[in-house]
Amino acid sequence: MSAIEILKEKGAKDIMLQVEAKNSNALSLYKSCGFEETSTMNYYEL
Repeated sequence: MSAIEILKEKGAKDIMLQVEAKNSNALSLYKSCGFEETSTMNYYEL
């Protein structure tokens, strides 16, 4: 049983991830697991 299946079985309504927009491999993996992009965030560093 996958972690996603366990979370759903336990009643999780949402499962959220954060990934850098330039990480196309991770984005492809998450989309293949059924995740959808719902928002984006900008990060700033000094």
